[in-house]
Amino acid sequence: MLKPLTTQIVGSYTKPDWLYRRDRAFRLDGSNWRVGPDYLDMARRDAARLAIDEQERAGLDLITDGECQRPAMHRPVQEAIAREFMQRNPQVEIVLRPPAESYGAALQQALREAVIGRLPDVGYFGLDTIRTLTDRGNIIDLNRFLALEPDVAALGYNDGNLGLARYYGRQTAIPFCISLPIAYFNKDLVRKVGGDPDKLPSDWNGIIALGARIAALGDGMSGLWLRYSGDIWYWQALVESFGGKLMNAAETDIDFQGEHGRRALEVLARAADEAKMPDLSYNQARQAFVAGKLGIMMASSSYLANVGEQVGSAFSVGTGPFPVSSELARLPAGGNALVMFTDDEAKQDAAWRYIKFATGPVAQEIMVRETGYMPIDPDLFERVGPLGDFLRDNPNYAVTARQLPLMTGWYNFPGPNGLKASRLIVEQLRRVVQRSAKAGEVLPVMAEITRKTLAER
Repeated sequence: MLKPLTTQIVGSYTKPDWLYRRDRAFRLDGSNWRVGPDYLDMARRDAARLAIDEQERAGLDLITDGECQRPAMHRPVQEAIAREFMQRNPQVEIVLRPPAESYGAALQQALREAVIGRLPDVGYFGLDTIRTLTDRGNIIDLNRFLALEPDVAALGYNDGNLGLARYYGRQTAIPFCISLPIAYFNKDLVRKVGGDPDKLPSDWNGIIALGARIAALGDGMSGLWLRYSGDIWYWQALVESFGGKLMNAAETDIDFQGEHGRRALEVLARAADEAKMPDLSYNQARQAFVAGKLGIMMASSSYLANVGEQVGSAFSVGTGPFPVSSELARLPAGGNALVMFTDDEAKQDAAWRYIKFATGPVAQEIMVRETGYMPIDPDLFERVGPLGDFLRDNPNYAVTARQLPLMTGWYNFPGPNGLKASRLIVEQLRRVVQRSAKAGEVLPVMAEITRKTLAER
């Protein structure tokens, strides 16, 4: 047997069996018990303590609660995929490393491990971080593996999905899962303010107006929230939904300082002014939505499975498409991709088999059913019969599937200061949300700061 194939993943820390939810755990590993609702908060705190203790004993330099206090998503799915792969490939052992808390944390961990020679053999990384890893030169180019495949299309790969992780002509990753920005509605609140929960608005005017009516209910109610913080994914979505781009085709100058950027910022400003959008982190916004204190949440489709679990029967959740206002509109694909680091030829063969399996029908069906992510190949819904039934039985998921033709890459600015530029853009977006500056004032400042930061050496 080969030496174990180490795999870096991203997402939630593994939860104890007594905490992991019954319905999903039963499908993946046959367990059939879950902690009662009266003890759930206590159980989550205990699980967080265990996760922290394990990380401290392992000598990790970045300690988190492992997201044990909210529903798990990535780790259990990847454990199930690893089990299925090893059953079919008994000569290969997959060893999953403790998951990084976020895409950014996974990137920083990989950059540190590259220096000391401790990179995993395979890793799952956010699509927005693949360019940085490519620039650092640590990723194996997968073009030569693709060239040896007799039928790349049969693997579900095409220019659309491969292009999400292709830089400078190199195929430095294979996308694993796709998410798009969508709208989440508390249909009970929609009904309460006189809206039609069966005809949810799909344009910004309608969404903002509905959010304003929900905010007018008072009692700490917020009408609308857009995921503007953490990274520039939603900023890109807003700009490109109006037909714009963050940079020109040659990447010699930014391209959001004009009409497209102005209209994007105006949406954010109107959400804050009219619908009383609060300045919340993504986690805080999800908590507010689940608590019934946020009427409309514009966020990632990857939250679909968890929102159903968290809301339960408290209220009915509906979804809607992200508004687009141009024939040139595109929406950035969130999600993550598989990269190969190992330069050991024997391990490379095993790593490539694992990557193909993780992006193939068996693993992709597990991923779709247990998360809100979409498969990298939309045709999978037709080729895997049960998945077609799943989409028909879960109309909230179908919203994302219908927007897949608009998919484009999750942009990351070029150069060593690309991530810094993104952080500075988020700071300016926060000024609009906090209503400390007008959209027309922020746009030129944002443009100047981005240009200056990207030009720094």
